[in-house]
Amino acid sequence: MTLDDWLDYQQRVHPRAIELGLERVREVWHRLGARRPAPVVITVGGTNGKGSTVAFLDAMLAASGYRVGAYTSPHLLRYNERVRIDGVDADDAALVDAFERIERARGAGRRAPGRCQPSRTRSGPSAVAGGCTRGW
Repeated sequence: MTLDDWLDYQQRVHPRAIELGLERVREVWHRLGARRPAPVVITVGGTNGKGSTVAFLDAMLAASGYRVGAYTSPHLLRYNERVRIDGVDADDAALVDAFERIERARGAGRRAPGRCQPSRTRSGPSAVAGGCTRGW
């Protein structure tokens, strides 16, 4: 699968625009082995200046000898810009590998990109999003 296949799949797989709570994420995190997060995590929020603030923090911490990872959204040109380690965007292969590991951790019986099968019904537990049986 390509990165574009995965991004398209992610837009279709979960039919709700927003689902509050972290229960689904927590479950997948545990299935992935629930490693400890970085010792320091900085969250930048607000209306304006997030990108500049993250760029400043990235440069400042890197100049101080820290290994710096950043996730930002949205991206400007390519999805890969969202995930950076030490100032380098994640390449397609690294993102595809991560998406594949996450999909496996979501559980057996899920449909991978390109293998979606239309459901016979459009209601209930097998609700369809973009032609793929809801796998979550």
